[in-house]
Amino acid sequence: MLEWIGVMNTTVLTAGTAPNVTSRIVALVSASVFDAVNGIDPRYRPLLVKPNAPHGASQRAAAIQAAYVMLLHVYPLQSGTLATQRNASLTALASTEKAQSIDAGVAWGKLLRMPFGPHGSATGSRRRRLRSLECLASSEHRVPGLLAPHAAG
Repeated sequence: MLEWIGVMNTTVLTAGTAPNVTSRIVALVSASVFDAVNGIDPRYRPLLVKPNAPHGASQRAAAIQAAYVMLLHVYPLQSGTLATQRNASLTALASTEKAQSIDAGVAWGKLLRMPFGPHGSATGSRRRRLRSLECLASSEHRVPGLLAPHAAG
């Protein structure tokens, strides 16, 4: 998963995402990955998605797919780069995990586009807070030039 923290960092920097929005992106990706992994081996109370992963699903594949899906949702213009990185990560897993386990993990991870996937359970004020986070993370709400140096004037 450390690899995908790096992918997330590169993605937000490439897009020039403002720091206050970057923190929200990190929260969305982290929550999605948490529920993906926890949904396979439930040890903690889920954030939004009830554990319901296919039997034998790969936690690593689910985490990769959940991070990929969330980043793709927020940064669709980086789809080519994100897909290449996702494919490379899943290919590397094939040397240590069975294809059926990887496929099941990917299938589970696809369902977890936070905040609301088909198995989502957010209601009430939690749903409003998550919609607000997702809205702030979208490209149309970024603050242009916040990270760019100002021209000398």
